[in-house]
Amino acid sequence: EEDETPVVWFYTPMALPLLKVFAPAVVVYDCMDELAAFEKAPRQLLQRESALLTRADIVFTGGPSLYAARKGRHPNI
Repeated sequence: EEDETPVVWFYTPMALPLLKVFAPAVVVYDCMDELAAFEKAPRQLLQRESALLTRADIVFTGGPSLYAARKGRHPNI
C-alpha cells in the first residue's frame, strides 16, 4: 500500500491557510528571502511566518543572515 500523505512545502508564509486543505505528514518552510522587508509586503506576513515556524517540521534558509534571524525560533533549521 502506497502512502499518499502529502508533504507541504512553503516558499511564503502567506500560503499558510492552505494547511486547512491538506493533512500533511511533513511541513517544510523554505525561507529564501526576508519577505517582510519587501516594499509591498502584506501586513499579515510576520504573523503568518511566526505561525508557520511553529507548525513547520523543518526550515531551510537561503543564507547565513536568514539562518541567524531564525535559528532561535525553530529547533530544526
